[in-house]
Amino acid sequence: MKHICVTASEFNNCNNKEQTVKKRRTDAEISFRKEAATVRKALIDTLRPIQKDVLQSLESNELSSLVIIPTGSGKTLLMSVLACKTKCSIVFAPYTLLKNELYAELNRKGATHWWPLPDGSESIDSILYNANYILMSYEAAPTCATLLLALNRINRLGPIFVDEVCRPIWLQHRYVTMM
Repeated sequence: MKHICVTASEFNNCNNKEQTVKKRRTDAEISFRKEAATVRKALIDTLRPIQKDVLQSLESNELSSLVIIPTGSGKTLLMSVLACKTKCSIVFAPYTLLKNELYAELNRKGATHWWPLPDGSESIDSILYNANYILMSYEAAPTCATLLLALNRINRLGPIFVDEVCRPIWLQHRYVTMM
């Protein structure tokens, strides 16, 4: 916990300042938020127990997390529920077909990019500040350390999902908080 020391005169000056008044939401904004909450609750109600555990863990901490989920366990649905505009999720997928399917689905949820960047694509800065998802193959893992560090440095590194097809028994349904 951070402690702040102020003098009595500074404290009194703070109390004398006008408090900002929150802007009242319009009926349309209230309706939109209610509808969004209803949709999110319906999605959460469809999650399997392991997905709910992962979701709860990811939402309860501000750190980046590594999520290893086998193919077919509902990773894409979990990513949809977790969609966050301020963070960028990294997704490792083992097969081109799977990467293409994930790209199509995730691109409907937010800005989705490939790693390594295709020639002539957007600048790395644009992707760092705007991407919601970055997809890559396992083979690209050695080339992404700088990307992960850059996202972490600007506080945009979200969960890292690994679509883990051939998992050892000790890795079943594990998620780890890191950084």
